[in-house]
Amino acid sequence: MQRSKTLWVWIALLLVFTLIGPVLGGLIFWVGSGVFFGAVKSVSDLCKLATGALAVSIAMTPLGMVQALITGIISGLVSRGTSNPALWLAVSSVIGGIASVVSVSTALLVYSTARHEGFAHALAFGTASMFISGAGAALLCASLCVRFRPRRQLADQSS
Repeated sequence: MQRSKTLWVWIALLLVFTLIGPVLGGLIFWVGSGVFFGAVKSVSDLCKLATGALAVSIAMTPLGMVQALITGIISGLVSRGTSNPALWLAVSSVIGGIASVVSVSTALLVYSTARHEGFAHALAFGTASMFISGAGAALLCASLCVRFRPRRQLADQSS
């Protein structure tokens, strides 16, 4: 029974990170970029930007699924080694940020921005914005999973 429960916990954790994470990361990236570059002057502009960002994020979800899955697996393994939820949230967000920086999405962003802005600016913007969006998405996903995350079984509880 315990093994079956553990399997469902892992499946739920990986589904949250893989299916929800890329959409959250895309929303953070597109809305954050719009606000940073001054595209938002009113609440109406913010709503239009968020609606478009949601559509683009859903369409681009497959690009983010690999790093989200990797983040979920590593976060689940880290979770088994700690009982502190705050530490797990922090580690998950850092893992999500790093996974986003080394992703295909970041390479595409840097390449497309470098053609107009120069390589140094594109690299700085791409890595910083993708780290923030990946870390934010991983933090939100980990927050959803903090109650049912995988944990190491203690010897007292198993008997």
